[in-house]
Amino acid sequence: MIAFYEQNQMPLRAGRAKNMNFNAHLHRQAELFLMTEGEMGVTVNGEAYKAREGDLLAAFPNVVHSYQSEGENCGIMIIFNPELAGEWNYKLTHFTSGQPVVPREQIHEDIPYCMERILETEIRAENLPLLKGYLLVLVSRLCACIDLVPAGRKEDFDLVHRALLYVTENFREPLTLEQVSRELGVSRYYLSRTFSRKVGSGFNSYVNSLRVGLAQHLLENPSRSVSEIALECGFESLRTFNRAFQEQAGTTPREYRKQFGA
Repeated sequence: MIAFYEQNQMPLRAGRAKNMNFNAHLHRQAELFLMTEGEMGVTVNGEAYKAREGDLLAAFPNVVHSYQSEGENCGIMIIFNPELAGEWNYKLTHFTSGQPVVPREQIHEDIPYCMERILETEIRAENLPLLKGYLLVLVSRLCACIDLVPAGRKEDFDLVHRALLYVTENFREPLTLEQVSRELGVSRYYLSRTFSRKVGSGFNSYVNSLRVGLAQHLLENPSRSVSEIALECGFESLRTFNRAFQEQAGTTPREYRKQFGA
């Protein structure tokens, strides 16, 4: 499971989401998704779960998770910086949920209530004390109905985030594990082992996933040649590009382009 690092600039976001399909990702924020209609597949740290109407997904910070819709569904999503939850900040950042999908029967009525109130409250500075109050109740009730397990070494999470940020900013350039390890001041072996364990992907596969993702977007433009796109995305040769694209997308760049009539 190849995860991408999502940088959220806003400390709190809330909204209704429909027919969720979202690739594996991780971020420093906590993410809660309450299913209000239908059902969908959820993957957390490589384990597959099913979320049904009334269930709650609790993705703690730095946890790799994804969504796969199965028919029509809808839910409330809240993503927030853990420090907004006051005294629960430590729990959110040093532990994770032993039960990522909480069944409806275990959920306290305050949880959907607070999520609805956060959703209907305009997110602006003057409303922040009220929003923090809802979050405090929400997280308190959540942590009371799930088993918390240690999240792992904070140093490893910090290293992975620094590596992901560096790769995100430089993946169009020639990039090697040795280069990134020097930039971050750690050994190549330690970075490789930690990266694979936390992200669920080898370093080269992750870099190629970013490059191929950009290439898929650029291939929709018929005015750009495949060779030109390959170089812009960071591939050293057309042969390397074709091989990586086939591995990541399951087809060749030219066949992919034909899907858009380009």
